[in-house]
Amino acid sequence: MRAKRTGSTLIEMILTVSAGTVMMLLAVTMIHQSMAWSGRMASRNLDQQSLQRLAESWREDCRSGVAIEDLTGGVFAVRLSEQRHLEYEVRPGMILRRDVSGSSQETKITGTERYYFSPRSLFRIEQLDAPKRARLLWMYQPTTGEEPDIVCAIDGLLEGEFTKGGTP
Repeated sequence: MRAKRTGSTLIEMILTVSAGTVMMLLAVTMIHQSMAWSGRMASRNLDQQSLQRLAESWREDCRSGVAIEDLTGGVFAVRLSEQRHLEYEVRPGMILRRDVSGSSQETKITGTERYYFSPRSLFRIEQLDAPKRARLLWMYQPTTGEEPDIVCAIDGLLEGEFTKGGTP
């Protein structure tokens, strides 16, 4: 008679190793997806914080302003007085807000704020139908070639008018 064997066969070991490999692959995939999701959420939270600060500044500047002037190259000036204006410059992934004072011959930048956004963020400032209102649009372009989605529109009410061109 044969003695009873203890231990495992080669086939049992191969099945155990392959089952463990599949479980490890699933675990690594889930960890990778959760890290990507966490990164997207962190980026979105930073965008929301920047947008909240930008919205507060934009509304306050429009309330204090007498006119918005569309300068060249994506730069808009909110005229506060004859000697002072605020420039909003739209750049890829950021909006730059500069406080500029002085005459046309001698200008001085007294303050600068930067609002950072994800690289796919696009911005546009436009006049509304009402002559004393301007809107700052924040758009997000999911992939190149597609129309951007408007994420947020921030309206500002002016004392004066929205004018195109001109030098602040």
